Amino acid sequence: MNRREKEIQPALLYLLSFLIPVILMVAALAGLGVVPFGNHTLLTSDGDALYVNYLGYLARAVRGQEDILYSFQKSIGGNMMDSWGWFLLNPFFVLVSLFDVTRYPLAFTIISVLNCSICGLTMYILLGDVRGHKIGNLIFSTSYALIGFNVANVFQMNFFTGVCALPLMALGLRRILQNGNPLIYILSLAYSLFTNFYFGFMLCVASVLIFGTFWITEGSAFPNRRSATVKYIVSSILAGLLSSVEWLPALLALRGGRLDQTGAEIFTFQENMPFLEIAAKLFTGRNTYSQLQDGLPNIFVGILPVLLVILFFINGKIERKKKCAAGILLGAYLLSFYIVAFNLLMHGGTVTNWFNYRYSFVFSFILLCIASCEWDYFLDAPFKDLKKAVTILAVTTIIVFSKQYDFVSGGEILLDYLILALILTFYWMYRIRPDKIKKTMLVLTSLVLVSANLLLNYRISVNSILKYESTVGEYEYTVTPVSAMVEAVQTTDHDFYRMEVGEQRSESEGNDPMLFGYDGVGHGGSDYRDFVRTALCRLGIHRWNMRNFYADGVPAASDSLFGLRYIISKKDLTAEKNYKALSSLGDWRIFKNPYALPIAMAANEEIKDVSIMRADVFSNLNKTWSALSGDIRPIFVQEKNISFTSHNMTDPRSIEYKDAAALYQKRYGGTADESDEAEADDLPENTAYIEYSWIATEDGPVYCYNEAGVSEEFGAKTPMIIYIGNYHKGDAIKGYLSVGEDFVTPETLENVAGQFCAVYVNMDALAEMSSLIQNRPTDIEKLTDSHLRGSFTLEDGQLLLFSIPWDEGWTCRIDGEKVEIEKSLSLFMTVTASPGEHTFELRFVPAGLKTGLILIALSLVGLITFLVLLRMINRYHSGSPTHENGSGGEEVTPQKKQSTTDDMREVLNNGGTTHFSRFLRTRPSPL
Repeated sequence: MNRREKEIQPALLYLLSFLIPVILMVAALAGLGVVPFGNHTLLTSDGDALYVNYLGYLARAVRGQEDILYSFQKSIGGNMMDSWGWFLLNPFFVLVSLFDVTRYPLAFTIISVLNCSICGLTMYILLGDVRGHKIGNLIFSTSYALIGFNVANVFQMNFFTGVCALPLMALGLRRILQNGNPLIYILSLAYSLFTNFYFGFMLCVASVLIFGTFWITEGSAFPNRRSATVKYIVSSILAGLLSSVEWLPALLALRGGRLDQTGAEIFTFQENMPFLEIAAKLFTGRNTYSQLQDGLPNIFVGILPVLLVILFFINGKIERKKKCAAGILLGAYLLSFYIVAFNLLMHGGTVTNWFNYRYSFVFSFILLCIASCEWDYFLDAPFKDLKKAVTILAVTTIIVFSKQYDFVSGGEILLDYLILALILTFYWMYRIRPDKIKKTMLVLTSLVLVSANLLLNYRISVNSILKYESTVGEYEYTVTPVSAMVEAVQTTDHDFYRMEVGEQRSESEGNDPMLFGYDGVGHGGSDYRDFVRTALCRLGIHRWNMRNFYADGVPAASDSLFGLRYIISKKDLTAEKNYKALSSLGDWRIFKNPYALPIAMAANEEIKDVSIMRADVFSNLNKTWSALSGDIRPIFVQEKNISFTSHNMTDPRSIEYKDAAALYQKRYGGTADESDEAEADDLPENTAYIEYSWIATEDGPVYCYNEAGVSEEFGAKTPMIIYIGNYHKGDAIKGYLSVGEDFVTPETLENVAGQFCAVYVNMDALAEMSSLIQNRPTDIEKLTDSHLRGSFTLEDGQLLLFSIPWDEGWTCRIDGEKVEIEKSLSLFMTVTASPGEHTFELRFVPAGLKTGLILIALSLVGLITFLVLLRMINRYHSGSPTHENGSGGEEVTPQKKQSTTDDMREVLNNGGTTHFSRFLRTRPSPL
């Protein structure tokens, strides 16, 4: 091979390691009709609810249009550091800035394909370094690109940074164990922690397990075990410090939310699943929606690598300590799949919300490293070992699939075995007629058949996952008109206000503000604090689990309290809320709310004493508005003469609201029971239901609230507040509540009736209270989302209230002097000042950001110092006398040096470091 061939071949193999997965995925997506090949998209589950909406924010941030520290598109305002560290730092996301918002489904497809393909490239980088540049490496790099974890998470844009970094981190560990340069390890681990600290933590665990395992099993072979250990510890610390500018403020931002979803009581040693069920996911299968929600670990790597792993442990040529190391690593992850406590530890002590076993990609990586080790032995493996391995695989398959699984069928298992049979047929022909079937032909055939196996798994799995997708047509139907109307409002009104869309594209997910770029009230995801979700729910903004969302039923009093000046809706809001329609586009209209309060307002000091409770949203709003304005009139007037009648039950009966409320209070002491949700007032079908009715005693819009459908922790997916209509005194009002059962028990009837609430809206009171607050002199200007300023005038007994969630990152200066920020209504920020005219300035700096910047500066100094010291030490050792004229040893002639180099190269190219345990084996430094 000439020099030019040596230079071209690695580059070509690197390129193929990236392109082969691209070709396989594009072929599968074209067959499925996914955009740009059809109307289908990868917008399903969190892809539709979270990521495509976040891409809107990110695209604007890349173009310099968004503040990266804080955003009012995140509910009524939120710290963005946890969002960056959790969702947004995938490097491929910058591509979305090249697309219009209506073309995001296409950008989503491109990013998804790139996410998987880059994993193939990084895996090849590792294998090329360990085994030399060989076509056979493409079998395992392609398998890594399309492992079950990647396929199951094609729509999870934030799950891939750790997957692609893992092979590079392993390569860095190899360098350290060989007493080489640790820079690859430091940078790859720091990258993973920076781009997604959650998956970065999983790589930290993997690093400890890998290093610890080989330190124990092969430590005696290390010529410099102590120095390698010190180098590993220092390198790990430096990696953590280099990325601290992101993960530290991100973790601090998650306090009071996702970070707190743990506790000692959940660390049990119970089993997650029957142990043998884990192996079921090694076969081609569908990742159904049930699998996404509460499924088994995604560990698919293809049928050939599974056979090679079995052969590895049978192979008598492989040292026992190598097998022991591989067994320990596999066992550690299998145990974590099986035992609850170990699974939690792998997730950083937090409970997963869907998408279980998020570290399962590490297990697949270990499997493929072991399989790649066995590959060179496989080409000349004894037939008895091969027969034994095939027998073990077949028997295990029969045992595992003695139980039926919803995610895989017998036909798919037969496809796996058909592919394996074809590979083994070519292998047998290669062994008996090597003159006809060359080694290169066998390798290429195996690569093609393995690729076919991966392609089938990808296509079958993605097709199943897309069951609840949002198609291109569905996406564009809302996005095209709404994005135009949002832009129209923003170019017309440049003040600081909030707006919302009545019929959201993401429905109860709450992330439309991120997609369209308006300051709203909705947000859904793991990157928000529970006290905000809870308070918004108690003040009329719907909540479901980790989401607040805007939809029908939010009364004008809630809109106005949060400064919602504009509402974009298909429905006429004139009768319900007395809003003014400004313009229309197709079925959509823009309404202006004349009662919207400013984001900064002068409020009566009584607001500090208001406690909002879960039991009654309307009472909370009444107390809040009265305290803000000083007017004690209620905006919501409750109706108490309501009758309830059950239908389709074994013991039909009726009950009055007053009796039910008293009985409920006596029975439960006002603590709500998790029961059924309030539905629309249409007659429910195919289920038992409760009918409510009364004669109107007031004029005006009427809302009802069924607390039985709401829990403190999770809220309700169906809006908890329902607009019934605009009625006049004396009108008959009737509606229905579905109970979702075959019959209604007397206890259910009493519970629902006892927690039901219906109110009339006093629009005159709302208008007068809002006018009173609006006329108090206040002004607020948003320089950026993290920098606000303005002026205000207070009278005796007043304070300045911001309808912005309290956060320790905010600082406020009144007339240039720093003042303390307090929390009111368990949500808003308030500051006190003397009566008179003042100016204010609000700035937001995320907690931990300054500390992170200091740590990263120190770590850069430390990294440079560390690398310089290592270079000096290596020079010292390389300068030690080893020749006859210095040490009495044999002189190393150029001929002997070349011979030694050739011998070492031959060892490396012929299996000396061809498997996972062997490539971590320490060798003397070439220096």
